[in-house]
Amino acid sequence: ILALFFRSLLMAVLALVPASLTLLVTFGIMGASEIPMDVGTSMISGIALGVGIDYAVHFFWRYRQPRADEVSARLRETLGATGWGIVINALEVSLGLSLLVFGTVMPMRNFGLLTASAMLVSCLFTLLLLPALGRLAAHLRSGAAKAPTPNREAT
Repeated sequence: ILALFFRSLLMAVLALVPASLTLLVTFGIMGASEIPMDVGTSMISGIALGVGIDYAVHFFWRYRQPRADEVSARLRETLGATGWGIVINALEVSLGLSLLVFGTVMPMRNFGLLTASAMLVSCLFTLLLLPALGRLAAHLRSGAAKAPTPNREAT
């Protein structure tokens, strides 16, 4: 669906990177904290994946696919406009979910802690990795456009 949305398979794959890494970190936190998989924690992977994709879509929708000479300016514009929205959303929702930590039902406490953590981790990965990956994608596209064609007559 992302490939159709962005009209680019590369952008779709890049949008999955922060969300996938967020899942790894979230389950790593679960393992390190010895938090069991239960009703509350089983929902976290879907939420973390959805939030991670959502942040990436917001980022790449603003960024699009600039020409190689426009990448730096487009990244500054994207981070200045969309970046703050992602940060504010992550902070607000994480703060609200972290209130569940003060509850008495352990599955809900774990859910609040892990979901709030996943929101913040997803925000960080989106804002740190997607600019670098966007720059890499622009470089790959410009390199492919400038790649010399093989001379078949020379062989």
